[in-house]
Amino acid sequence: MTHLRSSPDFLAREINKGPSAEVRLRRTKADKRASVDSTASDVLASLRSPSEAPASGPESFTAGQNYIGITVVFFCHDGRGNFLLAKRSKHARDEQGKWDIGGGAVKFGETLDQAVQREVKEEYGARVLTRKFLGIREIFRKKTHWIAFDFKVLVDPSLVKIGEPKKFEKLKWAKLKSLPKPLHSQLNTFFKKYRRWL
Repeated sequence: MTHLRSSPDFLAREINKGPSAEVRLRRTKADKRASVDSTASDVLASLRSPSEAPASGPESFTAGQNYIGITVVFFCHDGRGNFLLAKRSKHARDEQGKWDIGGGAVKFGETLDQAVQREVKEEYGARVLTRKFLGIREIFRKKTHWIAFDFKVLVDPSLVKIGEPKKFEKLKWAKLKSLPKPLHSQLNTFFKKYRRWL
């Protein structure tokens, strides 16, 4: 059994011995009461990048919480000055009862364009006809941190429907001057930054 040191070279040598090599992880002098045994494969698992993290279990990571999340945000319109908003249901993760625009996390290996197309289809059952990149925002909310790539997206209103009923309870088309209330807390920043391009 070898004591784990802080040297990256030492750690690399131990990991390269293979999954059967055991590595003893020593706690700091402040906590000498116990030490944790671990295999090299466990050490490798703890060093994974978030995109390689296990999908479940105690060692899983959550986008926006354990690492910076990347999201696409889209404000859908019909090409005639009407914009689509969705009312968040009581089952939504947060901001229940507030009107929101579309968005979702970018998956590993997915381009921003692919993410926008997938999310529009998932949330509204429609396909992207055209899209315009608006800009980038950093979003800090309580214990989360996201980088948002914002888009204005043209869709066919006749195809729009609620694609995620657990997340949204109602859809509404509205003009910019008469948006429904209350709005999601992040929309004030969105409109302040992009209103002239909408």
